[in-house]
Amino acid sequence: MRAFLVGVACSVGLAIGIALRLPRDYWVLLIIIITLRSTVSSTATSTLAVFIGTLGSGLIAVALILGIYNSYFLGVTLLLVMIGMFSLRGANTILSQLFIVPLIIILLGIISAGQSELLIGARILDVAIGGGIAIVTTILIRAGLGLRLHSKDPTRFG
Repeated sequence: MRAFLVGVACSVGLAIGIALRLPRDYWVLLIIIITLRSTVSSTATSTLAVFIGTLGSGLIAVALILGIYNSYFLGVTLLLVMIGMFSLRGANTILSQLFIVPLIIILLGIISAGQSELLIGARILDVAIGGGIAIVTTILIRAGLGLRLHSKDPTRFG
């Protein structure tokens, strides 16, 4: 049942991303999978941590892209952000996001010049949509487990 609900949640997230014409609609799926936990409170905490990290690091990324014109300095900044990302990846979600999002936005800003503000806005929207879907999915999973645990029929499977 859990796998089915996660699949439905990812399908809904992708459908919303496509309907809103998000530039990276698969980011919604990543957020659903990354933030989904076994309890509602841990899913909400994980979603909030990713949202705060994305918001703060998005501002940092846009400031770096708009403020740095030297490609060598931007390359050194990318290297430092990458080192920070790999160093803190498993330690703290907010700190991890503070390094992951600038790396993604700076790299995408280099590829698609002049669209970094749109990318960070889309990233924040992706996190909000994916996190909301993850919280609703966790609630549905917990409700389904509760129904299965209280069922009188021993042959009924979730």
